[in-house]
Amino acid sequence: RVAHYVQSNPDILADEGGIVEGWGWDHVAFEGGKMPTASDLSSYPVFANRQIILSSKDGHATWVSQATLDANGPYPADVDGGVIVRDAQGNLTGAFIDTAMTLIRSPVITPQMQHRRFTNTIRDALSFGLTSLHDAGFIFRWISSLGAQSKRHAGLPLRIYGMSFFNVSAIDVHSFSSPPSPSSSSNEAYWGSTRRKVDDMDGETRLSLRSVKIFADGALRTMGAALYEPYADDPSTSGSMRLSVEVLNAIVPHFLEDGWQVKVHAIGERANGLVLDASELALHNLGLANFNDFNDVVGAFFLCFSWLWFYLRFHWWDMWFWVWSWYV
Repeated sequence: RVAHYVQSNPDILADEGGIVEGWGWDHVAFEGGKMPTASDLSSYPVFANRQIILSSKDGHATWVSQATLDANGPYPADVDGGVIVRDAQGNLTGAFIDTAMTLIRSPVITPQMQHRRFTNTIRDALSFGLTSLHDAGFIFRWISSLGAQSKRHAGLPLRIYGMSFFNVSAIDVHSFSSPPSPSSSSNEAYWGSTRRKVDDMDGETRLSLRSVKIFADGALRTMGAALYEPYADDPSTSGSMRLSVEVLNAIVPHFLEDGWQVKVHAIGERANGLVLDASELALHNLGLANFNDFNDVVGAFFLCFSWLWFYLRFHWWDMWFWVWSWYV
């Protein structure tokens, strides 16, 4: 499909020095469930000497061509919170997992590229009848262009709930205090106290941007989700955290204090446990400990409601008999 895309677009085909990006591959669907390699891409003549960067369907792995490998080296032996996939001889294969993906430089997105991507995405979403999208990787600098497009077309054609990615690798945990204090904004990597929130889902722009996306661990399919025990199909790993407990405990209360919704990607049970601990600590430090009582009430309500729905859905005849018996 990637080769067909390149060959079907004359401008891309002619620009051999350009970078082709794509999304959606799944190594589980490949023969033997093996991770793809740069050699696999080299088997297509149209990819010769061309930089190819392909993200996996879950966004937790990157597959690149040999030209891309050559353009981004040298590479470290390993990285915290990620994996540089190598063969048995220690050579790079062309696959990078989780934080290792940052070793591959993506091309600068021009306004023309941004407009084309946005237009194609909106067109496809509307064709399936979608009226609202969640974007877990919203780029802040796009706000102005979205606002301009909204004015030209009397509002966006659908609602967009954006989450801004937080780069934990740029954080100096020692510059944070807990609980948050005004001086915490001195850390330039932390933008929670300086960026403007947007909450206009039902207004003119149909855009909401008031939440932050933080990655605690990776994904199960790439064995990056942080587990307590080793993976059954690869006992050499139990996954990894993409950030330290210290950073997690430092940034969550800061974003909450500055009015942001905190959304944390946590797949493995070890990652979930650490995120829950950080959330509990943040609520306590912010004086919201009694919030747990409210959660208990709401949780009990939804538990009862779920049980009632399940019973009515699958045992409605028993419920009807019970009501009839009570009436008689």
